[in-house]
Order: sequence, then C-alpha cells, then structure tokens
Amino acid sequence: MIRGMKKPHSKRSDSNPPPSGPRPSSIPTGLPAPACYVVADILRQVRLKLGLSLSEAGKLSGVSDSMIAFIEKKEAVPTLDKVFRLLDAYRIQMVLVAGNTQYRL
Repeated sequence: MIRGMKKPHSKRSDSNPPPSGPRPSSIPTGLPAPACYVVADILRQVRLKLGLSLSEAGKLSGVSDSMIAFIEKKEAVPTLDKVFRLLDAYRIQMVLVAGNTQYRL
C-alpha cells in the first residue's frame, strides 16, 4: 500500500445480506449418487449387448461419445435428457414403479 493512501473498506449494508447455503468450495464434485451408478451400469451393458461402439451410440442418441464414456465410467452424472436420449437410441423403455402403479416413460 502506498503511504498516505487510505485502505479501502467495504461496509456491508443490511440490504445485501451474506449469501446463505454451502460455499462453492464445499460442494462435492464428481460424486454421483448411487442411483447413477446403476443407470451407468445398465447403459453400458445394453450398449455392449447391442454391439454399439461409443461413437455409434453417440451418433444414434445425439450424446457425445466422450460424455457416454464419462457416464459409463461413473465420472459424470447424466441429466434425464441424456438418459432418455440413450434409452431411446437403444430402443429401451423405462418403467417407473410407484406403489402398485407402473408408469411407462
């Protein structure tokens, strides 16, 4: 600091309270939920049973082959959009079971 200059200070007003919630550095990254592991395993098994390469699966689904690889290796958490694109490309229908009711997605 240059001699004679005043140190700037920031005064927080009540109209701008500090942000609440976890700080960005405390949010875990790269830790998919256990359900994502199951989805990743199913997607990989089906792709291999169909004899599709990552590139072929990517062309059919519109999901990049690198993203498919990340999903299958459990290094990325897929969005529902990506899961549905892959399921559609693999011609697989998802069934959601809630109690005694089944919903075909």
